[in-house]
Amino acid sequence: METCSLCEYEITDPRCMSCLKNNALEFLRNRPHLNKEVETAIEKFEKVESNGTRCISCSNKVKVCDYCFYSFIQKRLKEKNITVSEEFNKIFRLNIIPVFQSLC
Repeated sequence: METCSLCEYEITDPRCMSCLKNNALEFLRNRPHLNKEVETAIEKFEKVESNGTRCISCSNKVKVCDYCFYSFIQKRLKEKNITVSEEFNKIFRLNIIPVFQSLC
């Protein structure tokens, strides 16, 4: 298995940014005013080099692990709405791997 270009941990559930973005936007479907935070994540990671791993959903190149991607969005959401941020944190299980928080 390949590793994340940011945190260098093994990618165990390879998803491309497009698929990760769709998951985050689905979560925010009733909160469209927060969609910009997801777009910001896409822009941030756009220049990150792919490690060669392919997405298990669509075969696009994977650049970062889901934890790094979702953590960035969660931090942006926290600046806008703490309640939504906490819910996002629970849904995407960001609270189970605190060691990554300083890496991503």
